[in-house]
This record gives sequence, C-alpha cells and structure tokens, in this order.
Amino acid sequence: MYLGFELVAFAFWILPLILLSSIFYGYTRAKVCLKTANNTNKMIIQITTIAENYNLVNTVISTIRSYNLSIHYEIWVVSELSQPDKYKGADKVVEVPNTFKSIAKYKARALDFSSHVRKDLGIIDQDVKVLYLDDDALPSKKYIEQCFVGDYDVMEGIVEPKLNYGTRYSYVDNIRTLSCLSLCSIFQSHGHPVWVHGEGLCVKASIEQKVGWNFKVIASEDLVFGHRCATEKLKWGFIWESVYITSPWNFKDYFKQRKRWLWGNVDAILRLLTWKSTIRLVFFYAIGGAAIIVSIISILMDQMSMLSFSVSERVISLSSFITWLGIYGYIGYIVGDKKPKHILLSMALAWYTQLMNTLPIWFGLFFRRPKRFEVIEKEKRDNKVVKSE
Repeated sequence: MYLGFELVAFAFWILPLILLSSIFYGYTRAKVCLKTANNTNKMIIQITTIAENYNLVNTVISTIRSYNLSIHYEIWVVSELSQPDKYKGADKVVEVPNTFKSIAKYKARALDFSSHVRKDLGIIDQDVKVLYLDDDALPSKKYIEQCFVGDYDVMEGIVEPKLNYGTRYSYVDNIRTLSCLSLCSIFQSHGHPVWVHGEGLCVKASIEQKVGWNFKVIASEDLVFGHRCATEKLKWGFIWESVYITSPWNFKDYFKQRKRWLWGNVDAILRLLTWKSTIRLVFFYAIGGAAIIVSIISILMDQMSMLSFSVSERVISLSSFITWLGIYGYIGYIVGDKKPKHILLSMALAWYTQLMNTLPIWFGLFFRRPKRFEVIEKEKRDNKVVKSE
C-alpha cells in the first residue's frame, strides 16, 4: 500500500552512507589532487568588521601574528566607522567613507571599497592573494599556508564552530562543518559551488578585480561572488584545513542569522545567479528540507507497522543510522579537540542539529525580508555580548 513511500523513505534513510562516501572522496581529492605553485608573492589577510568589535579583531590579529608565518603577508582591517588606533597590529586600516558610491550595501559595500583601494595601489596582480575574514573568524596556520601556495583562482576550506564550542548553537553549527566536508569539498573542487561562506574565502587580487563586489545585495555577497567565479569558469580549489568561527549565543541571534542567510540566498536566486547555480541551490535546499521531514514521518509510520522493509533493507538502514551518528561524533572529535564530552554531545544532539537547521530556516520565509544587514552578538564578555557581522 505504501510501496512508493517505502522507496522514498529508504532513499532518505541511506543518505548518511552517501555523505560518508562523499567525505572520503572530498578528503582524497583535496589531499591527492591539491595543486600548488610558487607564484604568490604576498597575501593580504583582510578582516571586515563593524566599528565596535576591536577586541575580536585584535584577538584575530594577535593570533595570526603568533603563527610566525614564513610567508609575506599584510593584515588589513576594513570598516565603515572606526578608530584606526584601536586596531593593534594591523598593517593597514581602511575606513569606508560615506561618499563612496556603490550599489552594494553594508558588508558588500565595504568589500567593494577595499577592492577599489587595492586597484588604486596597483594591487591587482595574480601573484597577490586576498584572504577574507569576518571579525570572529580565525584561520588556522595550515589554512593560511595552503591558500598561499594553492594554485587556484579562488579557494575555501572547512568551517569549524570552534571558538565557543560547547554552547548549544555551536553543536547546531556542526552541520556547517558537515556541509564543508561532504558538499563543498566536492563541488568547490570541481568548480561548481553550492554554498559559499565568506569566512576564509581566498582569491587572487586579479580575480577580485575581475569579478568584483559591486552587486545589489544586503546579504549572501560571498555566495554571489563564489558563483560568479564559477560562471567565469575560474579555477576553484578546496583546502582541507580549518577556519574557526564563533556560533550564535542564543536562539534570537541564531534565527536572525539564518533568516538573513535565507533571504540573501533567495534574493540571489531570484535576481543574480545563473540558472545552473539556481538549480544547485534549490536542489540542496529541497533535499535538506525533505530529509528531516521524510525521516520523521517514515519512522513514525514504521513504528505503527504501516511500512514493510526486508531484512537486508533494515540492516542497511541501521548501518546508515550508525554512520549518521558516527559522522557527528567525528565532527565533535575534530572540532572539540578530541574531548569525549563533545563527541558524545555531538552525537546526542544530531537530531536537534538537523531540526534546527531545517525548521527555523523554512519558518524564516514567513517573516519579513530583512531591510538591512542584521548583525548578531558574537563576543561574550562579563555576561554581555558584542555585536558582529
């Protein structure tokens, strides 16, 4: 009676096995097929921030300096309103003037202005790379080094919610790490990105000038930039190293962040992306949304003996379920510094992680489209928090 739905349910039940296979493929490709060259002379590590986040920015700067990198690099800080003397250790502080004209807004406008500054300084060549960071994002030493030698036009790596790992929404952000391991490691490396994150996006200065940031968005500027790189058939690369991020501290900010991303992506799909990019995004949105819904419904129906599966199908499904928990345990292992607490909690909260990355996102469609770039709280200090992009 429910044969058609049984096939659909089984297909979704074995998704973790497909994810595991994609992780192995992405890892192998990233390690074996990494292309390097000695044609980069300098890297600009750029931190785009809002005016009040001096502590966050200074922590990122001092940590990068502590790496004692053997490469030639500069650290730039870009902000619309700032006090340059408060940034300790930056090589250059770029303040975006009110007079600067761009159809881009907020963070994209700041990125657009910084690209104009580099053009005026003659920093437009292939031998210079720009590594973009948010003020709460910290690249690992190996990530910086591999981006420096990577023979690609544009690169990304693995996002890990490490900077406040152990909080509730840091476990929810495990799914961002999973997406990097399983999807980005494949699609970025083949030049057809799905999701693109601004934390750790690295491009050649010549590519920044070619693609630019002058497009009308209030969010998802990194997504648009990355997909335009694909449209231009530029050489994408995936770096199997980490960029550490801070997760939202509470549900209000979590929902605000996800709603901003959702509407930014919707806006990009409707106005700015090609049909090929649109198909990739819509497909994975649909799979992500359907997976949790179909899984819950099918499990309930199976418990009520409404579905019938063979012994082999049940063995495969059980193996897939164990794999699903194992993947989340592995993420807890790598992000949580191998601590058993994080491994167990990542596995125990796997369903919560999936739900929280599906329901709030779709609920966001029923709320008003954001009219501005809504910042969220990222730094907790003395039981208070400081806003960040």
